Amino acid sequence: MLVKTYHYYLLLALVKSSQVYADSLYDIPAASGQSQSNNQLFLMTSINQGGLNDLVACRLNAAGDIEVKNKDLKKLRIILPNYQDEQWVDLRGVKNLTYRYDAPNQNLFINTASGNLSSYNLSSYNLSANSQGVDTAGELSPAINAMVINYTAFNSTTNTNGMVSGGLNLLYTTGLGSLYSNSLYNFSYKGSNDNKPIVRLDSGWQYIDNEKVRSYLFGDYVSNTTEWSNSLRLTGIQISSAYSKRPDVITAALPQFSGSAALPSSLDLYVDQQKVYSTNVPSGPFDIKSLPYVNGSDVSLVTTDTNGRQVRTEAKYYFSPNILQRGLSEYSLDIGIPRYDFGRASNHYDNDVVFSAGSLRYGLTDRLTASTHIENSSDGLNNAGLGIAKSFWGMGVINADIAGSQYKNSMGGLTLVGIESRLSPKLTANASYQRTYQDYYDLARVSQKRYQASTTMESNINTVSPYASTIARGGLNYRLFSQLNISTNYNSIVYRNDTYRTVSLNLSGNITSTNSFYLTLNKNLRDSHDVSAFLTYQYQPRNDINLTSNYSNNAGTSSLRQQFDKLSTSSQNSLNYGGYYQTAKQEDSFGGYASVNTRYNSLTLDFARAAQNYQANGSATGSVVLAENSLFFAQRIDNAFTIIKNAGPGSHIINGGVDLGATNSQGALLVSGITPYVKNNFYIDPTHLPLDWQPVSTSKSVTTSYNQGTLVDFKVRKVMSALVKIVDGQHQPIAPGYQVQLNQESPTVVGYDSEVYLTGIQSHNKVSIDLLDKGHCEFTFDYSDNTSPTHPLGPYLCH
Repeated sequence: MLVKTYHYYLLLALVKSSQVYADSLYDIPAASGQSQSNNQLFLMTSINQGGLNDLVACRLNAAGDIEVKNKDLKKLRIILPNYQDEQWVDLRGVKNLTYRYDAPNQNLFINTASGNLSSYNLSSYNLSANSQGVDTAGELSPAINAMVINYTAFNSTTNTNGMVSGGLNLLYTTGLGSLYSNSLYNFSYKGSNDNKPIVRLDSGWQYIDNEKVRSYLFGDYVSNTTEWSNSLRLTGIQISSAYSKRPDVITAALPQFSGSAALPSSLDLYVDQQKVYSTNVPSGPFDIKSLPYVNGSDVSLVTTDTNGRQVRTEAKYYFSPNILQRGLSEYSLDIGIPRYDFGRASNHYDNDVVFSAGSLRYGLTDRLTASTHIENSSDGLNNAGLGIAKSFWGMGVINADIAGSQYKNSMGGLTLVGIESRLSPKLTANASYQRTYQDYYDLARVSQKRYQASTTMESNINTVSPYASTIARGGLNYRLFSQLNISTNYNSIVYRNDTYRTVSLNLSGNITSTNSFYLTLNKNLRDSHDVSAFLTYQYQPRNDINLTSNYSNNAGTSSLRQQFDKLSTSSQNSLNYGGYYQTAKQEDSFGGYASVNTRYNSLTLDFARAAQNYQANGSATGSVVLAENSLFFAQRIDNAFTIIKNAGPGSHIINGGVDLGATNSQGALLVSGITPYVKNNFYIDPTHLPLDWQPVSTSKSVTTSYNQGTLVDFKVRKVMSALVKIVDGQHQPIAPGYQVQLNQESPTVVGYDSEVYLTGIQSHNKVSIDLLDKGHCEFTFDYSDNTSPTHPLGPYLCH
């Protein structure tokens, strides 16, 4: 009986320590009355000389051959389509498969052809939208309720004017979304001020469904667009995909490789002869999907098997956000009324018209993406368009779009073609041409026309982008040497009453590791006298010091500027400062600045003087957060934040190897600058934790959603400890080694000299000692914070 029990626990240990296909455990036969045939076995299995990693339920048939259920073979990547999942498969009868049964060691070694194996799939960059969006969302930490106030205060003083201005960003976050409202304010205390003292910017509510990667917004927003349409400000409802809020998700199609390895192999990925990724693959076919970001380069995949044989696969790949992953869609539905004079008026809406727009981009394949866009207005606009984007030969992307419109009695069309390519490892090019036909209208032009009709302000309605009839752009970039680049760009915009054409030439590079330069030449092709040149030389003797010289010549007017910058390399309590002196034909000028980043805000002072005129500015930027019944001051919060709670007073919190600062007297700390949807690991530095405080854990991990806050509770508690002297009923010392229990918690033992060190002492305590054959004894004692921990307590009589 003892032997059977031993074997039972040995088998149980194997099951716990190995990967076992639990569905087959129900087929374990009874211990008694078992026939010689169909003996149940649990064998460590290897495929094609791979490692012994899997514990598989098998059986011996009457002929002494190994049989395995088909569903378990599938888990080993062996595919036999003619068998049912629950059917036992005699391995001896499988074509192109041999095996060896090592009975003494209970191992099974299988060798089979690659055609019998399913592809081994792996992703080196596991943040693609099709693979990780839902999984990451499932790991999100619960959101907390919090009121966030981001503020910017700015003071400016000149010879004749003085003004205080700034902005407020109010954000109330909950698990049901975020309420937001932004505003500007300004007050003049010297000179005249024609601006309104307070202007509301945008307000609304937004909720992001993290599992569906979808955003619901009600309030003020900017409409989403395609390549050929224009955005505008609306107030209403917007339902859209939320990939732009997910830095953890890559929507663009990433390169993929497929191959086959006869033996277990190592896999190395090279981009331009530089190794960027390594992994191991088992024998058989494999699919490598979602490789890391590479752009227009030669990509090589090298597999090396256990015998040292190498196979190299080469391909070209061009990364472009215009090409979506196959089956992925980005969309937006916008319905609302247009808003005018943003930043100048709080509530200038056009209540007499309703705009609606819908956009959809869909990845038909990993090389072809289709898009469509429609626009309507209640005053008669109908606009629809289609577009495609196609990658070619791994060298670039070409796109073509067409749209048509009807607005009241006007009809028109639009075409757009573009190309971007990396022609060689050193040469990249891009070009696009957009043209409108007849009287083309979209929502941006309708909005501009309605605004122009409702206001008396003078503006040139024909020189804004919705009214441009032709837009042509092109550019080339060539890397002359490893440290030298030259590029040229051409821009042409033709309006109804004007034409704007420019060409520019740029040259930049590093002379040495500490010296660099940048040269720009601009020419207005419509005006022979309109030529400008800018030359910048920078010397960096240390990582935190920059010396810069700038020369500029604009239409014959030249200036020379010398500048010094001292930049801190730390993120908190860092002081940056600098100054400049500029000489020009008209007058010389000089100035300086200083800025400091603290844990609570960013402060900046700057001063400039030219002849008899001067300007002095000061600004402060930060945030105030009310959450968890506490008030926090921190740097500006843009996307997400985390509140550290119960970490002990004065504890230092570490994230990514950076000391974020010390907690307050309540053991709390607010951490701003958190990247949403990325796991953040926080640690307590034990060297700063007071001796009488103990954490349940010194590390915690959280993942925060967009515009949300999360809570990290370290549950550190103050633990009172003391050395206690105990005597028995006869006032004699108690021998060491007996078990002691304080307040029925974790036990300890009596030490030498009848003393015991007790932790977790409370105000009122009960101690019991197990004296074995002598029975047990108990005593009680009281303890307070004023009790000196440097001297033993007692002696206490245990009876």
